Amino acid sequence: MHEAGLVGDLVRKAEDVVIRDGATRATEITVRQGVFGHASPEHLRHHFSSAARGTRVEGALLRVLQSGDDADIVLVSVMVEEG
Repeated sequence: MHEAGLVGDLVRKAEDVVIRDGATRATEITVRQGVFGHASPEHLRHHFSSAARGTRVEGALLRVLQSGDDADIVLVSVMVEEG
């Protein structure tokens, strides 16, 4: 499924932020989804939960902001917990 691939990429990017910041894990991740995206925020959260299992972003809250006139899903911010 297309959304699963996009969300998997977001998980990798968020995990890179955690590692780069020397943190232990992500606590909150915010993404922007264009209004022409095909998945609902709930659907994205489901894929996120699956993709995040076993990573430093597992259990992080996923906030989905809907804006823009495209179908992109863009990582906006990652809140981390310091080690």
